[in-house]
Amino acid sequence: MKQTILNIGILLACMISCVMPLKANNPYLNALKLHGDVSCVKIYWQEWTTKFGEIVLDDNKDLGATLYYDQNHRLLYVDSWNSSYYYFYEYTYKDDALTTIDCYEYLNGHTHLERKIKLTKENGITVAYVYNSSGDEIGKHSPYNAIESNNNRTSVEFWDPVPNDGLDYFNIFAFEIKATEPIYRPYYKYKYNSKKQLSSMFNSGNHIKFDYDDKGNLTCIKNNFDPGDRNSDGVIYTFEYEYGNFEESEKFRMTNYVNRIKQEDARRDSIAAAEIQAREDSIINAEKQEEDSIINAEKQEWEEKILPAIKEFAKAMKDYSPENKSFKAILKKAFLNPKVDVMIGNEFYIMFDDNSRTQIPRIKHEYSDDSGNYNVYYNDDLTCMIFRPRSGKKGYIVRKLSSGSFIVYTHDSI
Repeated sequence: MKQTILNIGILLACMISCVMPLKANNPYLNALKLHGDVSCVKIYWQEWTTKFGEIVLDDNKDLGATLYYDQNHRLLYVDSWNSSYYYFYEYTYKDDALTTIDCYEYLNGHTHLERKIKLTKENGITVAYVYNSSGDEIGKHSPYNAIESNNNRTSVEFWDPVPNDGLDYFNIFAFEIKATEPIYRPYYKYKYNSKKQLSSMFNSGNHIKFDYDDKGNLTCIKNNFDPGDRNSDGVIYTFEYEYGNFEESEKFRMTNYVNRIKQEDARRDSIAAAEIQAREDSIINAEKQEEDSIINAEKQEWEEKILPAIKEFAKAMKDYSPENKSFKAILKKAFLNPKVDVMIGNEFYIMFDDNSRTQIPRIKHEYSDDSGNYNVYYNDDLTCMIFRPRSGKKGYIVRKLSSGSFIVYTHDSI
């Protein structure tokens, strides 16, 4: 459908007014010529149909193309029909005369040469030779700013500037274009407004109307595919212009655009890296807070619960030691009871002489008082502790009964 719309029948081919003299210039191409300090052109298209005899516009108004020009009226950039590709144009001059135009195709940060146009003087006429990326000549324009019409080129679509020999060529020279090609077949009749601007062109199958701004540039092309039919339909092309905003258009010069994209990519990468780092820092901080919370909880438990219990058990160990004669009766020297084994789980497994048992993790806690320095081990419910002197062989097992009294065992094997 879009291709049909873009072609607009044979609208753009060999157009002639039946009232114009033979070999007259193409009025449609004259209408498309740009005027004034145009820095940007945006071209929209919108389909329309008829309903109850009235024109109904389609809900979708699509941006067909965006073109940026520099202050020398040279095309810098084209974004066409939401394509993934963009096109940039670079110019070479010699003695202030334009000699070469390079068209680059741009995709995902990569550019490659798509077209090259060389301008040379031949018999006093500036001639343009168009080459593809392989260096093969694919077109010739003499003079350089003339648009030709022949059976192989049935349209010059200003609003679809896809780079090839013809479609993008008009846009490059949009300010200089001359419709010098004579037209031989009477396809269209033409009408003009009071400013001698083309206002409409029509034949039996199409009726195209034109509107302009005060600079003389087209603002609207309305095409009716079936004039006179109550169920006719067509398409409206709308042209929006910016004038003199060359600071903005310079952003779309290839070097500036690519550098800006690189900077934006670098900024996005930097932001992404910062976000990743922030997430990692957040995880690390959360883990550290959790670790600190555990450490603080353990420290609090040690200071408020475990250390006081160790001191209580250590006091019982000293009170019930062999040197304390008054408590000698309840001091038991254990040879077989309690039986102490080191289990596979790296725990002390203790069986007492009354068949009570307990398991103590082999986790060392250092404790010192005026009686000596010890490595202390204790069970989870703090009812049994092992005191192993850091010097000497004999150790102690201190057991707290449910009554609150203590039993102290000496044990050579611990």
